[in-house]
Amino acid sequence: MKLSYSCDSCKKENSYKTNASDRVDLQMRLGKDEIKEHCNNCGHFNAKHLNRLIAVPNKMFMFIGGLIGLIIALYILFRFGILGALAFSLPIMVIAQHKKSVSSFNKTMIRRK
Repeated sequence: MKLSYSCDSCKKENSYKTNASDRVDLQMRLGKDEIKEHCNNCGHFNAKHLNRLIAVPNKMFMFIGGLIGLIIALYILFRFGILGALAFSLPIMVIAQHKKSVSSFNKTMIRRK
């Protein structure tokens, strides 16, 4: 999942990669309430509170997951016949789960100290 935030000086979008499922998990992994990153565009040093980060769907993950799911679904369809047609829901389920995790991250907020 990619987290997005805007730079304070140039207002460009930057990203922060993590495997945390929500803000509380991210806070526990970092051990603090904010991240400190340099802007990729202007180099300005940004300190952002975790509540200011917004999760965005990773389009590459959705594309690769959907493609792998489609290949597996086609294999199952040709191998097992009509029962394998249900396997076409596999790519849709992968994409839906990713969007659900993004939505879950954005709904969870942590308390400011």
